[in-house]
Amino acid sequence: RVLVKKRQGMLWLSPSVILPALVELEQQLRLRLAACDLNLEMRGFKPHLTLVRKLRLFSHIPEINLPLWAVESFVLLESVVQTGGNRYQQVQKWCLY
Repeated sequence: RVLVKKRQGMLWLSPSVILPALVELEQQLRLRLAACDLNLEMRGFKPHLTLVRKLRLFSHIPEINLPLWAVESFVLLESVVQTGGNRYQQVQKWCLY
């Protein structure tokens, strides 16, 4: 089950249940990044998939059930600020298989 949410003009999907393995991954990444003296955000971990940005018109979107899909890889993206909006640039990709 996936929840569809609208927040600050964004439409995104978030899992209704966050698997312990994903929480563990986030905690390990946070520890390793902190060991590199990087300034980390203090807000809580909220896994999600952004579908739309700058959404203006919005009607009620019900909770939906989506098919399961296997995650084969994940990427680290850098947000590059540009005139007219941010651009996301892939920094690194990790394959899980």
